[in-house]
Amino acid sequence: LACLGMLGAQATVHADALDPIRHALSLAIFEQRCDHTIEDWEEIAFEHGHAFITTAPAILLPELAADLVALQEAIGKARSDSERRALCGPAGKLSSLVAMTSSNLGEARQAMDWWKTARHAADASGDDDLRVLVRGYEAMNALYAQRPLAIVLRRSDEALGIAGDGSRSASMEAMAARAQALSRMGRVSDAETAARALEDRYAALPAATAADRLAGGARITGHKI
Repeated sequence: LACLGMLGAQATVHADALDPIRHALSLAIFEQRCDHTIEDWEEIAFEHGHAFITTAPAILLPELAADLVALQEAIGKARSDSERRALCGPAGKLSSLVAMTSSNLGEARQAMDWWKTARHAADASGDDDLRVLVRGYEAMNALYAQRPLAIVLRRSDEALGIAGDGSRSASMEAMAARAQALSRMGRVSDAETAARALEDRYAALPAATAADRLAGGARITGHKI
C-alpha cells in the first residue's frame, strides 16, 4: 500500500515504488523454485559483464551495488548449503566487476577490498574455474593499477595452483599477468618461459564457450592477452 501511495494518482512509474511490489510477487510465484533464482542471478552477472565494457564506470557502479544488495538478501534467505554455494558464484562475479569498476574510478582502496570479497565469494562457491578467473583478473588489474608486482605474481601463482596442469581457459588471464610482471621485474628468461607456456596453453585449448569468462565471451577487463 505504501508503494502504491508513492506511485501517486498519476501512476507515474518510480523504480523505488515498483521494486518492492515486483519483489513480493516474485517471492509468491517462485517460493519453491530456487533454481530460477540462481539462473536469474547468473544472467544478471552475465549482463553486467557486458555492461562493463560499454557503460561509464560512474553509471555502472550504482547498478552493481543495487544488485549486490539484493543478492546479499537472496544468499541470506538460501534454504540449503547447495543453494548458498550456487549464489556465491554470481556474487563472486559481481564483486569482481565492482572491484574493476572502482579501480577505473581511481578508488584503489575500494578496489582492493572488493577483490578480497570476490575471492572469498568465489572460494565459497566451490567453482574452481571461477576461483581461477577471479584471481587472474585481479592479477591483471593489479598490474595496470600499479600495485606491487609481488602481488601480481602472488595472485597469478594462486590461480595457476588452483588450475593445475589442465588446459583451463580460465587460467589464461593469470598466465598473461604473470608473464608481464616477470618482464617488468627484469626477469627476462622467466618472462620468456612464462610467455611460451601461455602460448602452449592457448594452443591446447578447446573452442571457447560462453562459460569460460565472467561475461560469457566478453573480455570484461578490456585487456587483450
